[in-house]
Amino acid sequence: MRVLPGVMAASVALTVAIVLFVPYVARQYRRRGRLGVGHAALAFAFLVYVLALVAYVLVPMPPLVPDFCSYHGGQRPQLEALGSLRGLPGVHATGGLRAVVMDADFQQFAMNIALFVPLGMFLRHMFRRGVVATLAIGVATTLFVEFTQLTGNWFVYPCPYRLFDVDDLIANTVGTGVGVVLAPLLRLVPGQRAVPDPGAPRPVTAGRRLLGMLCDLLLMWLGGNLALLPVEWALRTAAPLADSGWMVLLPALTPWSLPALVVLLVLLATGGTPGQHVVMLRFHRVGRRRPGAGRLLVAWLVGLGGLGVLAAAALAGWAPGAPLALGLAALHVVALVLVPGGRGMTGLLSGLHTVDSRPARPAGRAETPEAHVTGPGGST
Repeated sequence: MRVLPGVMAASVALTVAIVLFVPYVARQYRRRGRLGVGHAALAFAFLVYVLALVAYVLVPMPPLVPDFCSYHGGQRPQLEALGSLRGLPGVHATGGLRAVVMDADFQQFAMNIALFVPLGMFLRHMFRRGVVATLAIGVATTLFVEFTQLTGNWFVYPCPYRLFDVDDLIANTVGTGVGVVLAPLLRLVPGQRAVPDPGAPRPVTAGRRLLGMLCDLLLMWLGGNLALLPVEWALRTAAPLADSGWMVLLPALTPWSLPALVVLLVLLATGGTPGQHVVMLRFHRVGRRRPGAGRLLVAWLVGLGGLGVLAAAALAGWAPGAPLALGLAALHVVALVLVPGGRGMTGLLSGLHTVDSRPARPAGRAETPEAHVTGPGGST
């Protein structure tokens, strides 16, 4: 049963990570100059850890029945320091070190230490907290956990169903301290280093362009599903309208066609898709300040616009729509690697280049947008 909180935490963390992925990438590019894979992995690990900590405190939650306290009301606080370990000398005398290690009370104490080791490591390494501040946060966190148990999840339950144990406070604080000592190990995770000057233009790599495409797809998917909610509500509440042909098509058109139209408007207004702006890219035509509307329209049609139309057709019941949409997406990925200069299919058919949107820094000689056009390979 104790596996369940961890599984729940991982599932919720994955959902939260998908929702927060685009703003996280945007923040990383503006603060650190790029998305470090190692930094992103540690951020996700911290998210999983926080949610797992919450889950292990709350899950499983027993049903609230009229005679709840007769079943769970016998939990009295354990206020004796190291009281849960007072039987270990006898265990050691009769069974040696192996018996101590196998003792349930010792294992519980050791698990409470291990539970807070990641907190000390994350606070010290990722959030740059001092030793005293890290230990103080660890103590405050374990106090909050113990009082949550003592108050029956802050009076949601009429009596506590888990034990308030001062030994947990001791073990958790020790675990936080161990985490402070082990925090330098997190420096060994590659892909955490920020660029020297995050505000300066950088070469446009294939990985960076792929990341922008992924951000576009996530924004379209999330935005389309949010827009679908009022449409489905209208169909359920307005029965006469639900019989019209257009209202029948709306659930198919909204999830992908509407976001694709928004992408087109952003593209025409700014010269880049929302996903490109997240990773600080835009389209550029060599020799001109801004690409023309016609070329931007071509870039949209062979890219996100075409994908949106095919996805909408698939939702409307056209069977080839789904495989064609997947094929178009795969073709863009392959073309990004194979087309000379890394321009991809969009750049090849529209005559546009992808450049860094950050203004060039005056250093020695002035840089032109062409100095940071699409190039194959490299890090994001």
